[in-house]
Amino acid sequence: MARNSFYTTLERVNRKWSERYVTFRTHAVPPWWAPGLILTDEIRSNYERYLPVSEFIHDFTKILSELLPSPGWIPQALRGSNFRSLPDLWESLPEPISGKVTWTGEAAWLAAFAIASPERNGTRAGRYPEQLEYISGWQRKRRALDLVVTIDYGCGTGQGTYEIANLLDKFPNPGTVIGVTREPIEAWMAANRWPPRLISASANPLRGFGTVPPVLSKTPLEKVDLDRIRKLLERNLAKEAPGDREYPADRFPEKPEKTQIGFVAGDMREFQVAQPVEIILCNGLIGGPNLFSDQDYLRLWKVIETQLAPGGLLILGNHFHDGFKKREHRFHEMGKNRGYKLEAIGQSYFYTASSTILG
Repeated sequence: MARNSFYTTLERVNRKWSERYVTFRTHAVPPWWAPGLILTDEIRSNYERYLPVSEFIHDFTKILSELLPSPGWIPQALRGSNFRSLPDLWESLPEPISGKVTWTGEAAWLAAFAIASPERNGTRAGRYPEQLEYISGWQRKRRALDLVVTIDYGCGTGQGTYEIANLLDKFPNPGTVIGVTREPIEAWMAANRWPPRLISASANPLRGFGTVPPVLSKTPLEKVDLDRIRKLLERNLAKEAPGDREYPADRFPEKPEKTQIGFVAGDMREFQVAQPVEIILCNGLIGGPNLFSDQDYLRLWKVIETQLAPGGLLILGNHFHDGFKKREHRFHEMGKNRGYKLEAIGQSYFYTASSTILG
């Protein structure tokens, strides 16, 4: 669409929700939402009466459809019933852009990134040190010159994927690591080493934008001046007192020197590979809110048995609470019934596939 179309849509949506918000503040009963407010059914009902979240998301996605490279980049969370009320949506956003019903181009763009990769996803490096140690020991038992190809399903913004790639750099031959996430925005963030907490950790990530023009309609993200925005965010973070944030843990590991690394958007249940791979990583997926039924597990095992090479390694890890972890047991039962050897270390599970299973 033309540049004017973006601004027309933005102006129309902003005018509509400005008027709605005035009506809300005139007639609704406090308390008003603020960061840290405990949401009750009464508060949610109050907002839904005047500012229904489904309608708000519908209008917001109109903006994103013109702002992002394609509608497929719109975050998954905005395509379903993931938010019970507008305050629930606001809680997923960094403070400078939460609590708002109107947008600038920059704010809408940052909101899309924050929703696509919420902080609770926990994709930072260093979460599963036992996996690096296990892979190292597993490699020592293999032929020294074997090439290792790894798929990291649910890679998020890729910090853990880079960590694995750096480990493979120590092997005799350079390997390949492919990070796969359902969110195109996350795949882009991973490929461009853009940590989401650059946005959420800053007290005011938009401070200093000044007259930087908003991202224009249909501008490919690779052509947006993101280096300038990244430097601005890092500069703002550097001004804050150390210890106020966990930002350093979200930095990306170094780029691997030899191992090839790439990121794509896709669903593990449907993703295809040209040939079997030596390692499959599934951290934070099995037993989670999206993959927990017997039907899901059967589909996953069929994918794994197609993709994993003889003698290959399947690694599962999670930091779910016990309620989610209980869902994993059925998956483990299926794996053992299929003849896989299972070891549990720390927060991780390691499946070894014998040649008799996959050969």
